Parts: sequence; C-alpha cells; structure tokens
Amino acid sequence: MACLTIIGGNRNLSCGAPPAAELGRPVSAKLLNASQIASFTVSSGNPVATITRAAGTAAINLEAGNNSLVVNIAMKGGEVYPQQHDVSIEATLYNHQNANESTGRAYTGGMNGKYVIAVDHGNGIYKIYGLGAPLEVLSVEGSSNGIGFVRTTFGVEDWQVGTTIYNLTKADYEALSTPAT
Repeated sequence: MACLTIIGGNRNLSCGAPPAAELGRPVSAKLLNASQIASFTVSSGNPVATITRAAGTAAINLEAGNNSLVVNIAMKGGEVYPQQHDVSIEATLYNHQNANESTGRAYTGGMNGKYVIAVDHGNGIYKIYGLGAPLEVLSVEGSSNGIGFVRTTFGVEDWQVGTTIYNLTKADYEALSTPAT
C-alpha cells in the first residue's frame, strides 16, 4: 500500500490564474524514435540529460498551441517495486505527415514504436520523457468529421514499471531538430 507523508499546507486554489508550476503549459515538443538515440548520459544531482543521436537523425516537431499537447505525470508502483513516473503525453497531430507517422505508415515504429519526447514547458524549463525507458503509443483517436486531426497518446504500458523524466538544456533541446552529424 502506498503511504502519504505529512501534507504541509492548504491545497485549495485561490481566485485568478493558477500558480506557475514546473511543468507549466507546453510551448513546443520534439518526438524522437528511441532507436535514433545512440547514447545518453545523465548528470547527478539535478538530473540533466545529454543525448548523442545516430548520424543524420532529427526530431519531429510537435505542435503545442491551444492545448494540442498535454503532459500528464502520475506515479506507479510502491508495493512490489519502487515508485516510478507514469507519464502520458497527448498530442494532436495537425498535418498529414505527422498523423501518418503516429499511426505507423511513415515513421519508423508507429503503433509499435518506442518513443522519447522532449518538451519545452516555458520559463526555461526543458524536460525529456522516456529516455532509457521509452514511451509507446497507447491510443490513436481520429474524428469522423474529416478534418484529419489525430489525437495520439504516448505513455507507459500497464505492464511497464515506469519511465524517466530528465531535464535538458535549452541548447540541447533546440539541437534535437537539427540532423545529427
């Protein structure tokens, strides 16, 4: 059974805008096939990841405006194994190319792929999800109205223990869109 620790203050929301959180509202995101990552290191303390990608690979940019990208973080475990992050990232894919990539028609892996997603959360906060313990496509939802938008949920399978969340520097985040040499 999971344990609660002492809660150190009130948890009610005041009027007006909610307080700024570390995750904030995503500004942009980048999708990588896990096989594009040749290696990575993570610094100790405040864990910052440094990624080396396979030559010629580049991340795919994901739209994040108008709540088209939502990052959810929960916890898994605690009874049989240590608690781990249970991340799910919902992305609305607006263009034909990205929609096809998520369903596996064009992008390597597709529905059965292993993915890593980097997110710019605004205010200088950059995170990478699934590094070393990739995310998978949990669902793809389309609409019968013919607009072609596809809502894809990337996350942790039920059988998977959990995944990772690391920080990135702004320079490393931006470099993901440039083909690796």
